[in-house]
Amino acid sequence: MRAPSPTFFLLNSATGWRMNDSAGHEAGDASVIRLPGDPNGLLAFDSPDGSLGGLALPRGMAIGRGGIVYLLGLTAPWIKRFDPESGSFELLSGIGGDGAEARMFHQPANIAIAGDNLYVADAGNARVQVFALPSLALRYLWKTGGTDVAARGRTAWLLDGARGRVYAHRAGADRPYPALEAPPSESGWSRIAVDRQGGIYLLDGAQQKLWSFTGQQYLTDPSQLAGEFDDPAIRMDFQQRFCLPPSLARLCHRQSPNPVAAPELPLAACPPQTDGSVVPCLFNRDGDRITRGFAEPPGPALYRKDALWFTTPLDSAIPRCQWHRIELSLAALPPGTKVQLSTFSADQPPTWDLTDPLHEHLWAARFSITGPMQSKPGASTAGDFEFLVQSRTGRFLIVRLELSGDGYNSPEVAGLRIHYPRQSYLAYLPAV
Repeated sequence: MRAPSPTFFLLNSATGWRMNDSAGHEAGDASVIRLPGDPNGLLAFDSPDGSLGGLALPRGMAIGRGGIVYLLGLTAPWIKRFDPESGSFELLSGIGGDGAEARMFHQPANIAIAGDNLYVADAGNARVQVFALPSLALRYLWKTGGTDVAARGRTAWLLDGARGRVYAHRAGADRPYPALEAPPSESGWSRIAVDRQGGIYLLDGAQQKLWSFTGQQYLTDPSQLAGEFDDPAIRMDFQQRFCLPPSLARLCHRQSPNPVAAPELPLAACPPQTDGSVVPCLFNRDGDRITRGFAEPPGPALYRKDALWFTTPLDSAIPRCQWHRIELSLAALPPGTKVQLSTFSADQPPTWDLTDPLHEHLWAARFSITGPMQSKPGASTAGDFEFLVQSRTGRFLIVRLELSGDGYNSPEVAGLRIHYPRQSYLAYLPAV
């Protein structure tokens, strides 16, 4: 009988991860496998800056045509616009003030820009107001709930969280139209987000989970959607400060930065001044320029400190298969992080709980890769690593990844390649 030819399973975002975390949530088509966000940090769905864990711009912020940044006052009903010539945010006249009259707001929730329209979710008045840009003429006023707004291209999406309805409005049309009916939510829907393909997501803030209309499922961590959304051009830190990228602050040819600021270093483009003066392009949530110290506390953790990921049982279709080797590709391995890999194989898929510590002895060969010694924040290494599978023979193989970190960085797994069956140079020797 001829020996099976060597082949492999390739697991990554392009081919499918075939992986689940310890709670059974699928990796989906995430660009990388990494630690989930800390539930109380800036990478959780209910992050304090309202960015849905870094999937979108901070709440109350929008970027219009020509790269002009707009800022909504969340504690006071005003809107400011960045003036590149003065390098500051200027209050828009004729818009704002607490009240129920047109052009006034009561507890505004968010703003968005689609085409030349500025949409304001006037939550306290249960309505959405639409202003023309740059004239600021009031174009429309709709009683569509005003819970939240989001936009992409020339289409805006309006959320009526109490009724569970989503309306769509395309720039140039006279009125919005009902687009989607959301499933029931005990606490009501509080936020809406749109990915790069136009997929719609709603946040159940009390449950900290996001409903995907495309996948018809709940998502529990922003990392599951990292490959679906464009990285936001602006990020806030835990003190509600943000750095306006130089590419958005210049007088002309403004555009989104490339690359954008990493979530671990949201203020990297605005280093502190040696004389302690105001930092150019560094602002607080009210749009005021501020200073920045050299030695500042790190703030709350961004990531959970550990996580387990398991592949689904990989079927070689070879009884008593001796699996060969695993290639592990890491996109990032920052200081203070570690990746540990182990395997289990058998001729039948396991029926026991893979997270049960009573079966820990069945996992073979815990290979560990540790990040470099601590250096400046944000430092990272990446690379490809190879391990020999040392678990017993079996038709099915499960690979377990244990990710760990210090809470401020996360390793990022870009892919796995599992080779089988085992090849040996003995096969090249002449027959005896």
